[in-house]
Amino acid sequence: MARTAGNQPTLFDHVLIAGVGLLGGSLGMALKRGRLVRRVTGLGRSADRLRLAQRLGAIDAATLDPASAREADLVVLAAPIGAFTALLQGMRRHLGPGTIVTDVGSAKAGVLRSASEILPPEVVFVGGHPMAGKETSGVQHADPYLFRGARWVLTPVGRGPAEDEALSLLVRMVEGVGATPVILGSELHDRSVAAISHLPQLVAVALMEAAAALEQEAPGALGLAAGGFRETTRIAASDPTMWRDICLANGPAILEALAAFEKRLGALRRAVQKADGGALEETFERVRRARQALGGSERL
Repeated sequence: MARTAGNQPTLFDHVLIAGVGLLGGSLGMALKRGRLVRRVTGLGRSADRLRLAQRLGAIDAATLDPASAREADLVVLAAPIGAFTALLQGMRRHLGPGTIVTDVGSAKAGVLRSASEILPPEVVFVGGHPMAGKETSGVQHADPYLFRGARWVLTPVGRGPAEDEALSLLVRMVEGVGATPVILGSELHDRSVAAISHLPQLVAVALMEAAAALEQEAPGALGLAAGGFRETTRIAASDPTMWRDICLANGPAILEALAAFEKRLGALRRAVQKADGGALEETFERVRRARQALGGSERL
């Protein structure tokens, strides 16, 4: 599938991005900037948003018609994850043999099941999840450098010559936009992101709700919020539709992560109730060392 545009190698002739928001728009910009594709088309439901994406340089052309998938050698599902099944069903009879389909969704097991059930056998699906984003949404916030330095998980459905070739091309695409490819099974991916991405989102939401309730009781309380609170709750401003779909798609793994978190929160509650300073300090020190070992440490 690799072609050349002049002296510049490209990976794909035509990429169709279904859902040109923050991630889809950033990917389109990154692909175009790196000359990894000849043409990028955006598929969506709003002509106005697609025109904006085109003006911003995220896509070369826009369409409202899923039949446009017949022209693509790579299709990227970048809409909210709850729309993936309908998108796959709408495009399946238009996808040509050898077409690669991937996604940028934050949960993988259910997406891979749907792809296996819906797509014809001559179409290759490889799940994907770039570990990058912002609390803002929409193509107006797209950034061609969004994926630089990020990890990008790829979860193949099966292995064989066609799947291996598709995976190789996607690895090169991921590297071409500045990210690091990570090959992972879907279940391990879902459990991992439930703990390190989905749980923090829910904690931020709950913390913001608790603070908002305090503000109702004591107006002006939120005015005391300093950097720690603002940074901890920053992601609570993320797209509600996206997070609703993520919670529904990765429910079992999120419930497991919540149970583990509740257990640890309960231990802290008991230590406070008992005025057990030793247990509190021991926990704080253990966690401090774990956080420092994580790297990227800021001055606290």
